Amino acid sequence: MSRPRPATRAVAAWLLVAALCVCAPAHAELRALLVGVSSYPTLPERYRLEGPRNDVQRMRQVLRQRGFAADRIETLADGVPGAASPTRINILGALARMAEVVQPGDTVFVHFAGHGSQQPADRGTAAGRNESNGLHETFLPLDVGRWDGTAHTVTNAIVNFELRAAIDRITDRGAFVWGVFDDMGEVDVVDEVSTWPRVVVVVVLFTIMV
Repeated sequence: MSRPRPATRAVAAWLLVAALCVCAPAHAELRALLVGVSSYPTLPERYRLEGPRNDVQRMRQVLRQRGFAADRIETLADGVPGAASPTRINILGALARMAEVVQPGDTVFVHFAGHGSQQPADRGTAAGRNESNGLHETFLPLDVGRWDGTAHTVTNAIVNFELRAAIDRITDRGAFVWGVFDDMGEVDVVDEVSTWPRVVVVVVLFTIMV
């Protein structure tokens, strides 16, 4: 599957956000978290991306046009003026803050763009036993580290069960979450969330599947 042209991606984003705004209750707050990781300084140069920083800026423009207040959009992206760094601690911290401020009926839009990967699931844990293929999906933040052969993990990677727990804390407050996950890998970092109540997820995989 080839990567769509920027114009196509912009139209798709606009349509998604338009649907989100139509579905949101009139009294609800509209909030967003946009995450884009492009430069990956700890990885070989061939893994660096241009798309995520562009996608985040385009999505922020679309959200503003559709009624999201500027102070309700948090942006974590390298190479984007005014944005915070998309490190592991910043991403998880932003999700935690979102869970603290949302109110019942609020709508939260979450957009992740960057590299996805996988790591072995620990069968000694409940989260690990839930993985039928024995692998956890991960999202790689800006400060992703090396493979840890002792722990069988990728240092600083955000694992799917961590992301699920963070979003659960938002929906537990009565908010509704729309998520777009644009992983430049062959995995779906949120393969479980399609069954969640109060969550709508669009997963965009722009690589050739093998």
